[in-house]
Amino acid sequence: EGKVDDAISSVKIALTSPEINADAKAKVLKDFVGFVARNPEYESDLIDVTALIDDNKDAQTHSDLGQYYLKAGNKVKALSNFKEALKQDPNDFKLIKDVLLLQLDIKDYKAVIKDSERALELYPAQPILYLVNGVANNNLNKYKKTIENIEMGLDFLVDNPNMEADFYSQLSIAHRALNNISKSETFAKKAQALKAQQ
Repeated sequence: EGKVDDAISSVKIALTSPEINADAKAKVLKDFVGFVARNPEYESDLIDVTALIDDNKDAQTHSDLGQYYLKAGNKVKALSNFKEALKQDPNDFKLIKDVLLLQLDIKDYKAVIKDSERALELYPAQPILYLVNGVANNNLNKYKKTIENIEMGLDFLVDNPNMEADFYSQLSIAHRALNNISKSETFAKKAQALKAQQ
């Protein structure tokens, strides 16, 4: 009915009430996160609300908050919520991917390498994991490691010309750094050819 202040009070009561079960609280919070995404002027209320239930958030709630903060441009808060969700649901591939891509984005390359290696034990056939690992290794000047991982990842790549171009670009960077200029140029051309098809 447009009575936002009353609604926010109700949300706070619902989320702190011991009588209301965790699933219902998660739904209330999910709805409120959606409302704040459409009405960003209420973000301070969202911060207040999430502070009230810090101990009771489930993986889905953390994931929703992570998506909200990502849209709002707050990568650090998004990452911390995704990591919390991942602690509760360590095998969730989408969460693993979200965490790795954000870590790459904020240039936390050591974390990317550590977390992608753990993820590869769970999902050895996921090419994106080899790619982020290769990007991180390239940025830490570990070019041989990049080549090794990217070449392994290429074996699992099927019908994804965009990602294939990224693979070749990383191989090109690594070979150039190792002074294998002709190989570097070959991979750069392969990447360009794939991008030209898009």
